[in-house]
Amino acid sequence: VLAVITWKRRRWALGLPLLLTSLLTLAPALPFGFDLISWRLLLMSFVPTSLGLALVAAQNSRLITALIVGTSIVSLFYTIPHNTRTEPDYAAWSKVVPVLQEKIPVGAQVVAHRGVCGFVWAGAERVCQNFEPPGETEGWWRIVYGMGEERLSAFSPTPPIRLMLGYTLVTEAAWRRFRKDHGEGLPLVRHPKNPYLPRPEFVYGPKQIPIKAP
Repeated sequence: VLAVITWKRRRWALGLPLLLTSLLTLAPALPFGFDLISWRLLLMSFVPTSLGLALVAAQNSRLITALIVGTSIVSLFYTIPHNTRTEPDYAAWSKVVPVLQEKIPVGAQVVAHRGVCGFVWAGAERVCQNFEPPGETEGWWRIVYGMGEERLSAFSPTPPIRLMLGYTLVTEAAWRRFRKDHGEGLPLVRHPKNPYLPRPEFVYGPKQIPIKAP
């Protein structure tokens, strides 16, 4: 609608920036997830959308304005209940706590994506971070997203543990071997839900910068 009004009214200076900003906030080329940047961009889409609707209303009859306002109000009853669903599903993860506490030794550390990582730390009482651990992999475990036990078992001396649909627990060493072998062919290997970037050095103090892995 905004594109049509911009073309008909020749309001290029105002309409085109709003249209381009609206498209950018939809993040069509980015993977979607409630813990990813695409969700944060989508949350900002109300800014160009509201300005665009104001432009449409200003250039059309009162009937069009009333339809826009009425549709916006009605949509609230559908969008608000939909957005109340949490991700990850903490109720489901709470059932996995005994497994995590049993399989991950006290003193070991875990790598998982944000949300899950916070729950592991608070619920299972295991230190967790959502960055690639520096140095040696001994004492580290990994909650892998999107890879099943069968696919990971060939790279792990101990059987991978299925936590729930889509999530598997393996040692960090096993995950590194799997990633080295499949890094070029599987996009999920370098997905935000499988942390692969090192923790930025600026979060460490001058004497806390870890030794980087070779």
